[in-house]
Amino acid sequence: SVAITVAVADALDYAHRHGVIHRDIKPENILLHEGRPMVADFGIALAVSAAAGGRMTETGLSLGTPHYMSPEQATAEKEITARSDVYSLGSVLYEMLTGEPPHMGTSAQQIIMKIITEPAAAVTKLRKSVPPHVAAATAKSLEKLPADRFESARAFGEALGNPNFTTVGTRGAAVGAGGSTRSRLPWLVATVAIMSTVVLTVLLVGKPPAAGGGVPWVVDLGIPRSAEFGSGLAISPDGSFILYGGSRIWMRRADAQDPVSIAGTEGGCCPALSPDGQRVAFVRGREVRVVPLAGGASTLAGSGVEVGDNLAWLPDGSLIAVPAGGGGLVRIPASGGSATAFTRVDSAVGEVEHWSPHALPNGSGLLFTTLLQSPTGGTTLQVAVVGPAGGAHTILLPGRTAVYAAPGYLLVTRADGGIVAVPFDPVARRITGDAVPLMTVPNEPGTFSWRGYAVVSPSGAMVYISGTEAAFDFVWADRAGQATLVDSNETAAVRRSPVLSPDGSTLAFEHFLGNTRVIEVRNLRTGASSRIADPAGPLVQPRFSADGRFLYFALILSGRDGLYRVPVDRLTEMTPILVSPGLSFPAISADGQTVFITRVGERGNDILVRSLEGSDTTARRLASATVAGWIPRVSPDGRWLAYVGEEQGTNQLYLRSTDPLRPERWSVVRIGAEAGGIQWAPDGQDLYFTADGSMRVARLSLGAAPTTLRVDSLFGVQGFAEDFALAPDGRFLLSRVRAGSGGTRLVLIDDWRALMGRP
Repeated sequence: SVAITVAVADALDYAHRHGVIHRDIKPENILLHEGRPMVADFGIALAVSAAAGGRMTETGLSLGTPHYMSPEQATAEKEITARSDVYSLGSVLYEMLTGEPPHMGTSAQQIIMKIITEPAAAVTKLRKSVPPHVAAATAKSLEKLPADRFESARAFGEALGNPNFTTVGTRGAAVGAGGSTRSRLPWLVATVAIMSTVVLTVLLVGKPPAAGGGVPWVVDLGIPRSAEFGSGLAISPDGSFILYGGSRIWMRRADAQDPVSIAGTEGGCCPALSPDGQRVAFVRGREVRVVPLAGGASTLAGSGVEVGDNLAWLPDGSLIAVPAGGGGLVRIPASGGSATAFTRVDSAVGEVEHWSPHALPNGSGLLFTTLLQSPTGGTTLQVAVVGPAGGAHTILLPGRTAVYAAPGYLLVTRADGGIVAVPFDPVARRITGDAVPLMTVPNEPGTFSWRGYAVVSPSGAMVYISGTEAAFDFVWADRAGQATLVDSNETAAVRRSPVLSPDGSTLAFEHFLGNTRVIEVRNLRTGASSRIADPAGPLVQPRFSADGRFLYFALILSGRDGLYRVPVDRLTEMTPILVSPGLSFPAISADGQTVFITRVGERGNDILVRSLEGSDTTARRLASATVAGWIPRVSPDGRWLAYVGEEQGTNQLYLRSTDPLRPERWSVVRIGAEAGGIQWAPDGQDLYFTADGSMRVARLSLGAAPTTLRVDSLFGVQGFAEDFALAPDGRFLLSRVRAGSGGTRLVLIDDWRALMGRP
């Protein structure tokens, strides 16, 4: 713990001497990469401060984390100096030494009050084995007045390495030179990652020689708070910028602290950069569109096929895309035209789908990932290669994804999160040597994970997706947003998509276990729980029938994808309702006679309707024209269907009749790019939904032509998963991200070859 603190203090000292104050030092912003600490999210608070004209009065409280705030941050003082970071780092060290931060409380307000008024207990009271000089240095770092702390982070680090240090008679004095740790930990200090505009520019564009002759410079780029990460990643040939997808395509330049969105990409994901670096292809809805890198009106790239995520842009100007309904890859002319097949799945060896295309250099072929299913239902991922004309392909080795890296390697992300470099001849399209381990990236549950997904520029710069999956706590919230834990004894878990039985007694949700997802069913009165699992693949999106007797859910990535149900009192009796890929978001009518479900259709997402009773169980579109929607929810009286639809990159909440003969739809409200869950109130007059960071409610008049009377915002839902459940008593049940757990990050390595110890 002392060694980590010394290394972080040295990194902070470097930043402070360049005018950068972190303002949010906390355990989750100190990451360990192969045992070496990296300081994350450096400079985000500075960017906010600059945007506010340097005034921190309004932003001081929001930038720090309560347990680690300095007193001046807690009181929202305008001037925040380097000594604030010293206090926060001292708080982190205090927790590493004693097991808890200096000040604890049941609310943020209580913690802040203690930070301002109460001195921290000596660490030796909680842990007697702490050396006296470490205890003294920790106490000095936690002084209430900035002037009473160390004058610099470097002085703090040196005090921790000086056995003769004492606070008696030395307040404000320089620490003696006898105990400097700098000379003893050069390897640790040299590889601490620093996130600032100055350092980022140096690393991407004109980096200095790597310390120690081959030690890589590692920078945690984080995900800026003004943007979000959804899917896809691309890097420019010269390594000067990266692109990633969220609710639009974002560009992060080397000389900019924050990303900018590319105009014309609203609602888009999965960027691919043209070989000349002047255009961006992306997926919106189920279409591939192309826009100038500088932004502007987008054009349709190809027709005749719907696509899912991931694109590759070949040197001949064509695009390779992943069909939304599974199967082999397709080739799409970037300038418009019909899509054609590029690869075909080999069902003889169990292939189901092809994913994640990446172009080889000089048009020599394409890498991609193939999903294989065994006869027993298990799935594996393998890296494959195909020539420039497509057709027959060759499976190379196990892996979730692979990219080519000059001068002759594949960088392969394995299922366990490890990234290895495999010698590879791109012309012969064959492996030429043994894999060399590079690193391990924290993985998330699921057959396909973005964790470890990497892109590499010809210059050797590498950006990959890291972070860990967040743990969620289920909470009850009232209409004012006041939240209480459903179970205060809950252990860390990845849980999403909560639903409640009609009487509110039973909770069902997605529970991530290892590399799959199960449905957990819990009795809220007794605490007893059971799980529904299938070895073939993940189970997602549970829904109760209106009478509470059945639970419906989707099975995905399995080879027998579709909609299934189980009786609530016999959870092992899975019955298929509709076997078809691409199904999601089931909704059951109030009388239990009909199911509505989203399916990837011919021109976007279709909503299918299928009878659950009688002899005719054919699934049909709800209208003769595509509905282009998802998240269907049936009104309590069964007359109306609410759903989210997309028009020109903007989501709207729509209503339409459940009668297939009435194709009209009515817009309830525009909800922007971030659409979430939908729930009807029991009386059918109010419609609750999450959108753009808040819980909202629309009051409706459901006559012959529905109208929206008003829309109110109830409370913010930042830090919550978008799905929620509505209890009979009007409370909301939400999944709240546990503080400090998980989060997606982008990490830059200036030269991936340094990870192998090569020049």
